[in-house]
Amino acid sequence: MRQAKAIREEHGLIPALRQSDRDAYEKIFKRLYRPVYLQVLYRCRDRDLAEDIVQETFVRLWMKRGSLKPRIPLFPYLLAIAVNLLRDHARHSSVVLQHNESIRANSDFSARDAEEPLKARLLQDRISEVVIKNLSETCRSVFILSRMEGRDNAEIAGLLHISLKSVENHLYHALKVLRKKLSAYQ
Repeated sequence: MRQAKAIREEHGLIPALRQSDRDAYEKIFKRLYRPVYLQVLYRCRDRDLAEDIVQETFVRLWMKRGSLKPRIPLFPYLLAIAVNLLRDHARHSSVVLQHNESIRANSDFSARDAEEPLKARLLQDRISEVVIKNLSETCRSVFILSRMEGRDNAEIAGLLHISLKSVENHLYHALKVLRKKLSAYQ
């Protein structure tokens, strides 16, 4: 009997809440806060998190008050919001944990690993210097198109109007010169 009266009273509060009646909102809050809190606490076993989730649940109730259906009971509606918020929190926590582990794994590299980008840049600069100073114009063009722009030999032959065999010979020569001039980097 008492529960039926509470449900009728709740159905009377929903239209008032839809009209932004703060007294109706306060009555709903006082009546349903504790039951929703206990359900959330049972699911997450963290008092502070449960408190935050339930507070956010009631904030969402206020924000969505205009779309409430007068005949739908509020407790299951609020519980659904709270459970969704808990899931979102768990997903977010998982992403944060993965991100932190990734940062930790990447920050564990040694001083030698920190030097690798610098060494790579120095090597790239040295390659460019060798290509510019030690290769003929055609050989340099073939090397740049092949190794730096990623074009295939047939495409290079078409672009430079030379035979496929010439492209292969220029690449062979360029790589031979680079191996010789960069032997210190091996």
